[in-house]
Formats: sequence, structure tokens, C-alpha cells
Amino acid sequence: MEEEGLLKTIATTTEQLPHVVFMHGLESGPNGRKVRVLRKACGSQYQVSAVQMPCGRLAVARDPVVIGSAVGLVCAVAVALVNIVWVGPLMVGVGAVGWWALRRHRRQHGERFRWGRWLWRSSTAWLVRRVVARSIAAQRTHLASVLTTAQPTLVVASSFGGAVCVELMRDGTLACPVILLASAQARIANYTHHNDATNNYTRHTTPNNPLSHYPNKVLLVHGRQDTVVPLADATELLQILRGHDNDNDNDNDNDNDND
Repeated sequence: MEEEGLLKTIATTTEQLPHVVFMHGLESGPNGRKVRVLRKACGSQYQVSAVQMPCGRLAVARDPVVIGSAVGLVCAVAVALVNIVWVGPLMVGVGAVGWWALRRHRRQHGERFRWGRWLWRSSTAWLVRRVVARSIAAQRTHLASVLTTAQPTLVVASSFGGAVCVELMRDGTLACPVILLASAQARIANYTHHNDATNNYTRHTTPNNPLSHYPNKVLLVHGRQDTVVPLADATELLQILRGHDNDNDNDNDNDNDND
């Protein structure tokens, strides 16, 4: 009975500790070097939690939708090869329409349309959007399951995790203080080939941007010599958060190792 009472007391005390949530980088995880350092720094005064996001190469390769798409493509090619007699004329017709579309594109835009580049960029954009959406869903589930209060005490997000955190800030899921370490939201937007990483995040520095009305403090930490996520991306995010276009201030300049 005494042991059960002690365990209950420990559990209750843990639940009442200030809660810090860490969001890891693209190829890292909930037990990466940064989160281990954070747990050591917080000691027994804070409860630190992190969840695995499906964002690494292995996670993408295990995605059922990606696997299904690849299998479907292979099956389609196999069926086309087996039934080449009736598929051949169809492909000729499709090729003729494609040739006409290419000539029209060149007349209108003065440049050749590169199918390979278009296919690669389109498939990459779809894949990145899916990875971001699944990672956001994982963080929302984690926040809902581990928090006993409406908001964590602090969120620390690194690189890709910063992009996910920015989206959660934008849609109102987060309203607590945030520390962004070399946040990669602009790189995510670039990979999706528009100004909207998840059909929500905008890179335009306008006063009406939801990020410019974020209700709590945001600390940006970025390295001057960062070759993975440019410092200019942090400057751009700082301008968005402050709601104006011209600002040369940098909140912090530290070394970044993209863990």
C-alpha cells in the first residue's frame, strides 16, 4: 500500500510539472541529441516530451500511400506492356495531344516544356505536402494526449520541426512561448513550389498574416554560417512575425548542427 501511494504521488507530481514539447528535425527523432541536451538542462524541474514524426526517409518509404502509388505505377506499366497491341494506338494518340500541348506552351512562353522536370517537381511537391500534413497530425495527437492543460509551457522546434511548429502557430493550435532553432518553413514552401507549405503557410510579409498576431513570445535561434537553412529564412520569418517588410534585426546567432 505504501508503494502504491508513493507511485501515485510521483505520477501526480510529474503531471503538475511545467511541460516542454520538443519537435525534432527531418532525419532526427524524439531521442536525438538536441532533445537529450534539453532534458538534461531541464532536469527534474520540467517534463520534456517528444514524438516521432513520419518525416525521415524510412518513414516515407513505409507510408502506405507511397507504397500503393509505387505498386500501382508498376502494375500499370506491366499491363501496358502485356497489352501493347491495343495500348499502342492509345499511346500514339496521347503522344500527339502532348506534342500539340508542348508546341502551344513554347509559343506562349518562349521556352521548352520539360516533362521530366515537371514530373519530378510535381511528385516532390506532393510528397512534401503529405509528409508535412502527417507530421502536423502527429504533433496535434501528441499535444492532445500528453498535456493536462490547454497549452504546454514551452515548445522548442528544430529545422523541419520548426516548419511544423510554424503551421501549428498559424492555425491557432499553439499559443505558448516558442523557440525555433533554424526553422525550415521557407525551405518547405520552396519544395512545394508555391508560397504555401500546407495550403496555409504564407511567406508574404503582410500585416494580415496570422503569424504577425501570434499571442506569445517567439525566439528565433539561427547560425550565421548555416548552409542547410539560410539565415535569410529566419530574417524573413522575423519580418512576418513583426508584421512589416524591413527589419534587419536578428534575435540570436548561434551555431546550427541540424540535428
